[in-house]
Amino acid sequence: MRDLIKSFYSTFGGPLAMLVFLHALGTVGYRLIGGPQVSLLDCFYMTFITIATIGYGEVIPVHDSVPAILFTVFIGATGIGTVYYILGKMTMSLVAGEMNIVLDRKSTRLNSSH
Repeated sequence: MRDLIKSFYSTFGGPLAMLVFLHALGTVGYRLIGGPQVSLLDCFYMTFITIATIGYGEVIPVHDSVPAILFTVFIGATGIGTVYYILGKMTMSLVAGEMNIVLDRKSTRLNSSH
């Protein structure tokens, strides 16, 4: 079990930390963009819907400010890239695990036939 946790952490620790960092950065950035009247929850929500590409619309208006638009593009592109990277790593891990199972079965069959 400890090896499984170690393997998970070494494979997904960095990308998951990046995703948490992006959510924190987005929350702080949208707070600076929206001002003190905008709640941190709204800022976090704006970050989440941007990264998740949900597209419910702007919770915090950014369409009138070029820096705000560029910040949103940065958060979206970096977040989406990170999510796809995590999904790719998960897919690779699953495929590698399945391949190991198949190869172990073949190896067992070959060794038992001799």
